Amino acid sequence: MAVAFTLSKYSVARSPRRTFRTILLVVAFACESPTSPLPADALPFSPDRELWRQWWLQVESCSGLRGGFDSVAWYIVPGVDVFLWGGSEVRGLWTSDGNRIILAEGATTAGLVVRHEMLHALLRVDGHPLDYFQGRCLGVVD
Repeated sequence: MAVAFTLSKYSVARSPRRTFRTILLVVAFACESPTSPLPADALPFSPDRELWRQWWLQVESCSGLRGGFDSVAWYIVPGVDVFLWGGSEVRGLWTSDGNRIILAEGATTAGLVVRHEMLHALLRVDGHPLDYFQGRCLGVVD
């Protein structure tokens, strides 16, 4: 038995099984973990607002970009200097999913590392555009 949905002059026929699978997919994505895609042991983190806001202003200044410090969701991977991400050991990373910066606990006082991830958050890109990372912000970020 097929279920028919009529949209203006178009008719779309769907089987109950296909409709059920579609609903399952929607529910699965809606129930995604709020820390996905993060390292499993990453925890929400509140950075030193005064110092980190100064760092944010430094990155805005060198890059010529503006962004909201408070729009970043901060996470820490406790008890480590590096963590695995995509098969590599990293000290920090930025992800566009939720505008998140994730840092190894040992990197939270490393201004060059933190500002590097802040620059990603301002640029909103995963890569390392040379103009910013090795040009405009050289010495401000690693």
